[in-house]
Amino acid sequence: MRKKILFLSVYFLYCYSAYAQEKRVTLDPLYAPFYHGVASGDPLTDRVIIWTRVTPDSNFTGNITVNWKMATDTLLSNVVQQGSFVTNEDKDFTVKVDVTGLQPNTWYYYEFETNGRKSLIGRTRTAPSGSVDSLRFAIVSCSSWQHGYFNVYGCIESRNDIDAVIHLGDYIYEYDSASFSNGTRIHEPTHEILTLADYRIRHSQYKLDPQLRKLHQQFPFITVWDDHETANDSYRDGAQNHTPSTEGDWFIRKNNGVRAYKEWMPIREPDPNDTIRIWRQFTWGNLMNLMMIDTRLYDRDVQVAINAPNLNDTTRKMIGQIQLAWLENQLANSNQKWNVIGQQVMFAPLKALGQPINMDQWDGYPAERKRIMDFIMNNNIPNPVILTGDIHTSWANDIPYQNYNGTTGAGSMGVEYVTSSVTSPGADFISSLTGLGVPLIKSQNPHMKFVDITKRGFVLLDLNHQRIQGDYYFVDRVDQISNQVTFAEGWYCEDGTRRLQKANSASVRQGTLPIKAPALPNNPVNKNKSTNFLGISSYPNPYQNTFTLQFYTHKPALINVKILDLQGKVVKTYPAFQSIAGLNHYNIETPNVSSGTYILLMESQGEIFQKTIIKN
Repeated sequence: MRKKILFLSVYFLYCYSAYAQEKRVTLDPLYAPFYHGVASGDPLTDRVIIWTRVTPDSNFTGNITVNWKMATDTLLSNVVQQGSFVTNEDKDFTVKVDVTGLQPNTWYYYEFETNGRKSLIGRTRTAPSGSVDSLRFAIVSCSSWQHGYFNVYGCIESRNDIDAVIHLGDYIYEYDSASFSNGTRIHEPTHEILTLADYRIRHSQYKLDPQLRKLHQQFPFITVWDDHETANDSYRDGAQNHTPSTEGDWFIRKNNGVRAYKEWMPIREPDPNDTIRIWRQFTWGNLMNLMMIDTRLYDRDVQVAINAPNLNDTTRKMIGQIQLAWLENQLANSNQKWNVIGQQVMFAPLKALGQPINMDQWDGYPAERKRIMDFIMNNNIPNPVILTGDIHTSWANDIPYQNYNGTTGAGSMGVEYVTSSVTSPGADFISSLTGLGVPLIKSQNPHMKFVDITKRGFVLLDLNHQRIQGDYYFVDRVDQISNQVTFAEGWYCEDGTRRLQKANSASVRQGTLPIKAPALPNNPVNKNKSTNFLGISSYPNPYQNTFTLQFYTHKPALINVKILDLQGKVVKTYPAFQSIAGLNHYNIETPNVSSGTYILLMESQGEIFQKTIIKN
């Protein structure tokens, strides 16, 4: 029966391939073996993380040595740092290097190499020190692969006038492909992701997107996760989209998502002994103090219903005591002009008919929000600014504190810029907002100065010593590739005022823009290359009864799979199946195979590849 199920699944994929091909991710041989491009992140004044991933032509259990170098020019002639990094299957063949000994406020170019093949040249920038005149960032969140193309990423990359990208979470989504029957593209794997292998495959798919790959190549990222990097509406002990009875232990799934995230993202671990901690701090000279906090996985209590008896319980936590104490310490010791908190869910209240309508945001944790606000106001912390993602809509808010006046802005604690999504549609409560209409929303929430609940886009954040301004940009569509982007409105806060005012125009960066990194890697193209298989992997390994076989093929091919013992005897043969160009993955079951070490053998059109697998 299990053989029949496997065969029917493969046959379905074969019949479905003509429809699905345009929606699947494919590999470009020009980038081999660094198909996922390069990325950098977490810039400090003297260091920055650089990242890539190697996809070997044939899988093996050993190590791959990857050489890297960093220079001040696009030709990589003035090398300032270089070294090597050993990666393997345990790291999912990802490469992450914290390059130290760099100069502040400097654009650098970097490259990886293995076995004579080079990656894309990446470009990154260290943070400045001392006196800083101005800064500029792109603020993004919520990029669902199935809901469209990443035109927002493409439009940001084409600007070339920012210092870094700040990503506020939902970099990937965990849902299965069937959840979005009309999806523009198809999630890989097609089932909801649960295992470490699942989360790795989903990250791999996102990194193969051309627009995201280009953006990562040109700018450093500063990221934090939200809920979909694990499961929808997640909290410390569970998630709305996790059912233990059918999906297993939450903490195993949570750790799977966290591990894959740290493997696949250019992020520095702030505490290697605390694997769940992601909150950390960055400074840009005397101009900006950025604190990236985690309102999801670290210590959030489960969400409650509207008007729940314990809604105002002072022991309920959004970020928790340890993180809260850290945040207060960072604020108290800041010497920067602007104190910016990057986080996930809306901080300012959002009400309809006097009632909060989204308990997943800070409205569901009012006591801890009040503690943060009291600390900021009682200690006269200057110029607090909140950056927010999560809800797939755009908002520019004053943050009302005491006796707030919606006309003058008096009584505001600070300001909040909420960015729309890259592709993701409206959140659960958006239907009620649409019914109310934007004018009515603003009339019931006078601290909300700009609201858009329909468009996809990003916020461009521009800072100097006089003011901070958030400019809202929207793309025209996400159902197909497009480079059309429109400025909607800009809202600024002057130094010391703690309130928003409408800008007459979008902000403009002065000065010479840096040279971009080259569009393609400096590799000869082998037009006679016949190898069709790439990156054969099995997860988990060791396994029990079932493992996932993952591989890439440049073109469709008929695949034969066998399992052999160490003496070469065939112990299991599977029905031949048709692969699809790009990423393939199949669940292989071995219920009648004894525990031990075996050889997984794949054959197609005269090519034979093998790898060692272990059944517990």
